[in-house]
Amino acid sequence: MRYVTPGPEHAESLLLQVAAGFDGYRAIAPDGWTPPDTLTPEEVQRCRAALADPDAFALMAVHGSDPVAHVLWVPDEDEPGGAYLRQLFVLEPWWGASVAGELHARAIAAMRERGRPRARLLTPAVQARARRFYEREGWELAREMPDVRLGMPVAEYRRALG
Repeated sequence: MRYVTPGPEHAESLLLQVAAGFDGYRAIAPDGWTPPDTLTPEEVQRCRAALADPDAFALMAVHGSDPVAHVLWVPDEDEPGGAYLRQLFVLEPWWGASVAGELHARAIAAMRERGRPRARLLTPAVQARARRFYEREGWELAREMPDVRLGMPVAEYRRALG
C-alpha cells in the first residue's frame, strides 16, 4: 500500500469511492432511500476546489495502481479555525486492513501541524461501524440531526486537537 497526495485531477476517482460508500448505506438507510449523486458537475468542481486548496488536506491509499481509500478535510466554514473532516472512505474489500486508521492518523496529524484547534465530522447516525471507529479514535458525539443532502439523520462528532 502506498499513500499519495491527490490533486484536482483525482476528483472523479475520490468521488467514485464516495459513491461506493454511499451505495453501501442502502443496507442501513430508511426504506426508499437513494444515495445522492456524487458525480454531478457541481460535486466534481467542489471536490476539485478542495483538492486545490492549500489549506485543505487529502491523502489517497493506492494498492498497485488502484485507489482503495481516501481522506479529505477542509477548513471548517461553520467554525473558523477548525477543520471539517469531509470524507474518509475505504472500499469494502479493504475494511479491517488498517487503511482507515492510517488515513485518519495522517489527517489528524496534518490538522495539528496546521494549527487547527478542533475538528468536526458528520456520519450517518445509523452507521454503527463508522461511529465505533470515530469513537475509538477520540471523537465525541455532539448531536444527531437531519441532513437534507444525504437524506437521512447524521451524527455530528467533534474532537479537540490541542
